[in-house]
Amino acid sequence: MVPQRQSDRRRDEYDVRRHRQRQLHREDHRREQLHQRGIGRSRRDCQPHPSHTDTPGGPTTFCAGGNVTLTSSSASGNQWLLNGNPIGGATNNTYLATAAGNYTVTVTTSGCTSAASAATTVTVNPNPNATITAPPTVVKNSTGNIASVANAGVGATYVWGITNGTITAGAGTASITFTAGASTGTLTLNVTVTTSAGCSDAKSANVNVILPTVTVTSVSPNFGTATGGTNVTINGTNFASGAAVTFGGTAATSVVGSRSPPRRRPTPRAP
Repeated sequence: MVPQRQSDRRRDEYDVRRHRQRQLHREDHRREQLHQRGIGRSRRDCQPHPSHTDTPGGPTTFCAGGNVTLTSSSASGNQWLLNGNPIGGATNNTYLATAAGNYTVTVTTSGCTSAASAATTVTVNPNPNATITAPPTVVKNSTGNIASVANAGVGATYVWGITNGTITAGAGTASITFTAGASTGTLTLNVTVTTSAGCSDAKSANVNVILPTVTVTSVSPNFGTATGGTNVTINGTNFASGAAVTFGGTAATSVVGSRSPPRRRPTPRAP
C-alpha cells in the first residue's frame, strides 16, 4: 500500500472537523426551535443560576400545631422542597411550614432551574398529654384519693386545681392525692402540664361524690304488731339526714331521731 501523503491527511482531518461542526450547528438549531415552541432550552442558554434564599417569618422551633411562613427571594418560578423532595403544589412565593425537617426552594426562570437555597431547619416539639386518670366516684369526705397524668419528662411543670375537694399531696407533680369535699355531686380536677420546651396542654376531669354506704348493726325490737305503731331503734353507721327506712318493703311512717352511732326510730305500718 502506498502511504497517504501528509496533505491528504490534513484535508481528511479538516473534513472531519467541518462535519462535526455542522452536526453541532444542526443540534443547536433544533434545540432553539424546540425552545421557541416552549418544549426545551438551548444548550447554550442554560448557564448556572445563583441559588435563591428562603427567609422564615418567625421562630423555626415551635410546638406541635404551630407553623412558620417561609418566603422565597423570587416572586415566581418557585418550587419548595422538604428534605430534598419537592412538596406537591408548593410553588408560591411563600410556604407555610408545619412539619419538622429541612426546607429549601429552587427557582425556574426561562426554563432554567437554580440550585437549591440554603436549608431552613424547622423543629417541632411535641405537646404533653394532660389527660387525667382519676376514680370516677369517691365518697364524700374520703381521703387518699389519687389522680395523675402522664409524665412529661425532665423539667416539666404540673399546675393542679380542684373544686369540692382539697389537694393533700403531690401538688406540682404528675400525681396528686386529694380529699373529697363534704358535698355530694361533682368534684372537678384540672391540670396544666408544660414541658421543658414550653409546650402545654390543659385538661379537666369530673368525679362523682356520693354518700358512704349505710351499714346496719342492729334492729331492736326486731318484731312488731300487724297494725304497726311499734317504735324501733336501728343502730349502724353512715346514716344521713332525710334517709328513708322501710320494713319488708313498707316505708316507716316517721324517722324521729338519730345519734352517734346514728339511730333511726321508725314507726312502721303493717305490710
